[in-house]
Amino acid sequence: MNQAESLFAQSRYEEAVKLFQKVLTLDPKVYQAAFSVAIALSRKAIGTAPKNGISGPSRSIRIAKLLTAILQRL
Repeated sequence: MNQAESLFAQSRYEEAVKLFQKVLTLDPKVYQAAFSVAIALSRKAIGTAPKNGISGPSRSIRIAKLLTAILQRL
């Protein structure tokens, strides 16, 4: 978790998300990891240009759905 938080602090969101997801695989009740995934994906979406015609708001909706799915598993 510490390494994921460090990567997050460095704006290395893709790498941080992978580690946060690994934490969730080991213990799905680490709620901070679930929220950190959502925040990292949101920041990544805001900071990048649209790909394949998917705008920032559309990505935000996808991120919200992902967070909902994660929380439903808990």
